[in-house]
Amino acid sequence: MTLMQMPIKTFWLLSQNIERVAAAQDLRSLSVALAGQGGEQTKEFQERLVIEMGTITVESRDVTEERDQAGFDELKSM
Repeated sequence: MTLMQMPIKTFWLLSQNIERVAAAQDLRSLSVALAGQGGEQTKEFQERLVIEMGTITVESRDVTEERDQAGFDELKSM
């Protein structure tokens, strides 16, 4: 599937996940560092990373979606 074939909702969902994945990796690294050190600053940093990771939600697929071909063609022509 090419980028132009990807539904716009999927594109933005994947775009938002980049920061979430980076935060998860940073949180993992911080957990290792916390084993060797302590302190209030590291705890605050950990809490910020948890907030940045956010909560993953699953949308129901009950809604029928139709492609706006005219809008897609207009965007493609830009």
